[in-house]
Amino acid sequence: MTQALTVPTPTTGTEARAAAPARSAVATRPAACARVSGPVAPAHRREGTAGTARERRMPFEAVAPRYGAPAEHVRRHVHATPGAVAAPVVRGGADHPARTEREAAG
Repeated sequence: MTQALTVPTPTTGTEARAAAPARSAVATRPAACARVSGPVAPAHRREGTAGTARERRMPFEAVAPRYGAPAEHVRRHVHATPGAVAAPVVRGGADHPARTEREAAG
């Protein structure tokens, strides 16, 4: 059985800026699902300076063999260095990996 993943989890500043790539990732099928959430308030260090921000998160669901497709979609539509971390779905409904593969692959 194909392993379902949640990948990547990019952030962006506004809901509108997050919603467009989330919709297009599902419509063009690099991902089976994308969820826009937030705002979140991360504390971060960038280019040597500590700071905070208000961001929207948009994790994508895909399957392990297609990990690169949603990460590349984020690179093209959100920013060049996404938080491209894959996390396996270790528990869930029995049909979840198959449904994710079917919906993402077309």
